[in-house]
Amino acid sequence: MLAVAEAVKASGVQPRRTMRFLLFSGEEEGLLGSIHYAQEHSGELDKCAGVFITDTGAEPPKGWYTFGREDEDKALAGMKPLLASLGAEGSKDDGQYTFSTDHGPFLIHGVPSLVLWTPTDSYFNLHHKPSDTFDRVNERDPNLGAAVVCVTALAFADTKESLRHPSPAEMEEQLKKIKAYDEYEDMVTHKMF
Repeated sequence: MLAVAEAVKASGVQPRRTMRFLLFSGEEEGLLGSIHYAQEHSGELDKCAGVFITDTGAEPPKGWYTFGREDEDKALAGMKPLLASLGAEGSKDDGQYTFSTDHGPFLIHGVPSLVLWTPTDSYFNLHHKPSDTFDRVNERDPNLGAAVVCVTALAFADTKESLRHPSPAEMEEQLKKIKAYDEYEDMVTHKMF
């Protein structure tokens, strides 16, 4: 995130909207930081043009997880030439990681919520193991990830019209469509949302 913030500042681009750069803690313990932030800023979420999360490892990015939102896929299609130059023009719209990372508390409020899509083969072989060390990371790959986040977040921050925020009922239907509704209900039952 710091690399993205530095790149935005260095670009000199002044987007139409304010950009916030956030680091959450407590993700592994139940999305604690992002849930708290979303609750504390719930009155502002309707103005949020998008949330861009990186949490699938340090492999080269392939694009974005969009969790079944066709409007997000359409917005990304307009950036395809630029994202393709970074090897990240793809999108994946299944619900595989819907509540596994910090975008979940924003997604349920209808905020466009994208998670950087990287291959996870190496990630799951190393994840939370003693072998998960910086020497296993190709420096180029997280730099590409930062570039993809920067390009995408700047485009969303500077677009004339933000994507629509679906209503709670529409979001419930969306979660059912991507087979993430049961997980959402469980989180509600346990008073996480």
